[in-house]
Amino acid sequence: MTILQAVMQKFSGKSSSELSQLAKSLWQDKGRELTPASENPSAPVAAKPIQLPRSLNLAELSQRYAPLINLQAKRQLLEVIVHEADNSQRHQSYQSIILDINLPGRYLLLDDLFPSKSGGAANLGDLLTIRHHRDGRLLSFVSRIIHISYSHGSPCYAVELPEDVGYRQRRLYPRMSYNNQQPLTVRLRSPWKTPWFATAHNLSAGGMRLSVGGNILEQLNRGSVMPLCEFRLGGDLNISCQAKIKGFKFVGRPYRHTQVSVEFIGLNPQRRLQIQQYINALLNDPVIAA
Repeated sequence: MTILQAVMQKFSGKSSSELSQLAKSLWQDKGRELTPASENPSAPVAAKPIQLPRSLNLAELSQRYAPLINLQAKRQLLEVIVHEADNSQRHQSYQSIILDINLPGRYLLLDDLFPSKSGGAANLGDLLTIRHHRDGRLLSFVSRIIHISYSHGSPCYAVELPEDVGYRQRRLYPRMSYNNQQPLTVRLRSPWKTPWFATAHNLSAGGMRLSVGGNILEQLNRGSVMPLCEFRLGGDLNISCQAKIKGFKFVGRPYRHTQVSVEFIGLNPQRRLQIQQYINALLNDPVIAA
């Protein structure tokens, strides 16, 4: 235990006495019951705290939580979303780093949340969604704050370790790319009702990336909704829905155009399934979907 604490002290920058004091406080709070954040079924659900099997030793636990240990060692910034205990629908997004991972104690320690907030960004019992993106994959889990300690006036948050953690593909739907030999023309109506014609770069059942001629950045805002996104697949599958703007950039070469990433809005489940079936068929055998 002394060796483990020394390692944690090296990466966290906290003194041995601070870490020891935190461990004692957590042990005293161990039996405390926390009030559920919300009875609303749409509220985020905290991952179950791990029940350490007696057969698992420290090496096996270290392997299980290797992604978190690696993030701590590299002092990687994490996205932390705070779901307030008294209103789970209200949440704020912050950044933080892992200061300590205590495997026997079943908790990890997060540094102060940035940007800092007067009175602290989170409270005891709040749920946190903790995320890290890497190479198109997402590590994400939900956990509850079980203790708050203070170092030099700044709060540190102890949260329960999840039962399992790892990186998964971010995209819910597989994405298919288009090239110049198989263009897909898309008819759009801008948030200002301006008609546009675009060419698709890629397509999924959740959205697409498009090119619109010229520089249209002044007419775009992230989160705005285009009232019309219309295109045809396979000759007889007509898709018409709204599209939320997720991102955009202007490209000057080899020709002036604006790339826009959109998410389909108001697309009924049957149409979404048909898009996915079309993509699967085209990826497996281009002749089938032609």
